[in-house]
Amino acid sequence: MWFFSKKKREARVALVCDIGSASVGVALVYTDTREKQPRVLYQTRTDIAFQKELDFPRFLTDVDTALNDALARVVSEGMTRLSSHPHKSVDHVLCVLSSPWHTPYTKTVHTTFEKETEITKEHLTAILRHEEETFRNEKPEEAPGTRVTIERIITGSVLNGYTMTDPVGKHASNLGVSLFISVSSELLLNRLRDIITQHVHPTREIIFHSFSLVSATVVRDLFPNKNDFLMVDVTGEVTDITLVIDDIPEGVASFPLGARTFLRGIAKELDANPDEARSALHLYAEKKATSKSALKVESALFAYGEKWQKGFREALTALAQQNALPADVFLSTDTDMQTTFADFIRAEHGSQILLSDATFRVTPLSAALFVNSISIPKESEVRDVFLLLETFFLAERLREVNTNHSPSTHGVVI
Repeated sequence: MWFFSKKKREARVALVCDIGSASVGVALVYTDTREKQPRVLYQTRTDIAFQKELDFPRFLTDVDTALNDALARVVSEGMTRLSSHPHKSVDHVLCVLSSPWHTPYTKTVHTTFEKETEITKEHLTAILRHEEETFRNEKPEEAPGTRVTIERIITGSVLNGYTMTDPVGKHASNLGVSLFISVSSELLLNRLRDIITQHVHPTREIIFHSFSLVSATVVRDLFPNKNDFLMVDVTGEVTDITLVIDDIPEGVASFPLGARTFLRGIAKELDANPDEARSALHLYAEKKATSKSALKVESALFAYGEKWQKGFREALTALAQQNALPADVFLSTDTDMQTTFADFIRAEHGSQILLSDATFRVTPLSAALFVNSISIPKESEVRDVFLLLETFFLAERLREVNTNHSPSTHGVVI
């Protein structure tokens, strides 16, 4: 289920769209097999309208508006930067969905055969199809409308008790298969496709991935010595946690509290509008707030921090039912909230659920991680860590295709 052609080609232009729950970002990216680094030609981000009380139908409309706005700037300002490049049309569009725009699912399925049996691709496909169908039909009242699969990957397999990277062609009487499946709303995907194609006309299919899989893959690539970790993504409205063991996503958990939960609290504490609350938080993060404002921001952070930590603790407990948890945590969130969430995570002394009796070691993901792997125009003041992370993912997968390697999103892609 991969979208890059195996036909080698030197130059490509791609669009990377980051669909979050607080904002929408878009990057125009140029890659060339003759160059070591992909080049971000242009990047922009538009906030999704802030709601004091979240109304989901309006939320969807606000996402449409933000994506339209970001793409319009790419066309009017970004596409002009292709004038110096031999390839001037968009080939690929990678659209990465954060929560609540996708729902991830992990499971290990065990199958027993009467005798030693050759494991075929058809066996694996049948297992995936069955689990996909089961997952898509679960709790339809929570996700009205048709749900479609955007990712289905075999992340690991065990044959007769032995771990195998690729089980196809091997013989076994007992087969265990670990799956990662992610679904989204067909209505949402069609809306996003329509908006993107109104602004650009990609030569290939628009492909969707979850931020859960993309971020875990990139962390694995950037930190090859970290095989076991938690990926914590705090979006505007939701917090997602992905448990990775031996480079494989073994579990996912979410709870409906994010960065905008705190903004609402700050706005209430200051009796301010969303822009004023955001400004107050930024000044607090920069240690430039007045003492009066700082006290009110701290009051809101403390009150809502307790709620967030409770949700975080419950999510960790659920994940620990499957595996003991590692101490390494990689954190992605808005810059102004990085220190706050890192402190919240470190405060959770997890001696009962960690692999070792230790506090969490938190590494916030920042643009500095990509300084040696992605080229950004010197005149660009924007260093959007989410778009850079997704650009890195795109470039690495294109590189694997050009070298005839299988796309390494943790496992066998069926």
